Amino acid sequence: MCMDGIMKNWLLKMDQPQCNQLMLQIQLFISSQIESSNEGQGEQSGASPAHHYQPPTDLTGPEALIEEESFYKKLQIEQGKKVREFTTAMTTQFLAHPFWQMPVNFMERALLLECIEKYILLKIKPKILIYKNSDLKLSQQLQTFQFIIPKHYDIPYNVSPNLIYECSKDFNLMNEFSSPRNKLICISNISVRLFNYIEQIQSKSATIDQFMQLLTFIILKSNPQFLISNISYIENYRSDELQLSAWGYFLANFRASIESVYHLSPKLLNTGKEI
Repeated sequence: MCMDGIMKNWLLKMDQPQCNQLMLQIQLFISSQIESSNEGQGEQSGASPAHHYQPPTDLTGPEALIEEESFYKKLQIEQGKKVREFTTAMTTQFLAHPFWQMPVNFMERALLLECIEKYILLKIKPKILIYKNSDLKLSQQLQTFQFIIPKHYDIPYNVSPNLIYECSKDFNLMNEFSSPRNKLICISNISVRLFNYIEQIQSKSATIDQFMQLLTFIILKSNPQFLISNISYIENYRSDELQLSAWGYFLANFRASIESVYHLSPKLLNTGKEI
């Protein structure tokens, strides 16, 4: 059964009177997170901060922006920790409840955890603060380096426009999801597509270096919106129990590629002269 079907079955069970107490705990937690996010809402354009930010009076210019960004990142990390801890605790309560109690393996527990995580984040995602200054800086950086061609990254073949287009669709799709799982699926789809593309070109397995070169080039050419926010969202809100090795590996590669682009300068490109 697909995840959507599993989620539907879970919601049907949650409508049963025996689950009223479990649902009440979830609803109370959701309300507490929304209430927290509503405190001071509106002082930052495009975000729903959990608390009002008061900039230090002795900081101005870039230093003030760095301090503000650090403040909001800390809030998201703290909220993410609360969500992860609550979803794990609720999963344990579900499995101990008479209506749910049954012998379960790791996969069955993981699917239950997925449902609880997805339900909670679907409700609170609109209120989760998204500090977009880093996304804006990355987008400006990507625009600056749109002239880049494959040889700048030691890519010895032409990159198909269709590959860039297909990856761009997955980048954009990430913005539509509340579930970290669905965002990770987009990342996995892009990664598998790039590995397959390299292998088709050279008729042998791709190395991690070859993959990272192509991934960075694709990010540059796609210029995806809110990529840093999406990665941070996954890192902060994805349950520790659900950090599967393959997805975690792809996520780490994306974070490393973003960091390299974020700090990219002409000197770091494979060119014979300054650009």
